Amino acid sequence: MSWTCSICERTFARNKQAHSCEIHDINSIFFDKPPEIYELYKSLISRIQKLGPLEVHVAKWNVTLRSHTAFMSIFPEKKDLALAFLRDEALDDFPVYSSYQSSKKRWSNHVKIETEEEIDTQLMGWIKDAYDLCS
Repeated sequence: MSWTCSICERTFARNKQAHSCEIHDINSIFFDKPPEIYELYKSLISRIQKLGPLEVHVAKWNVTLRSHTAFMSIFPEKKDLALAFLRDEALDDFPVYSSYQSSKKRWSNHVKIETEEEIDTQLMGWIKDAYDLCS
């Protein structure tokens, strides 16, 4: 059963899901970042959108991607994009630099990318698995 916030009209899997109702323009989180970071973001998003239907929610500091539930967050930084995506396991393969258990059956895995070449088959496979897990 899903729940829709009466303020921001976003839909969530759980009733009264904690969230921020703030909605920001994509340009607001890239305004102080180098243009190549925004280009990297656009390249990543265009590849992720090919996985299937998803919602893109722009918050103050990050972009959250949802299929049925949130499966990934993107944090623009000065030199890279920090990615956090869900899996049913912790990953310890490079370039994963951190993993933690975010719920009983979910692990948040973290990667930083600086170039389009880093959006490789391995990374996109992990992101597809996160998308499928949350669809």
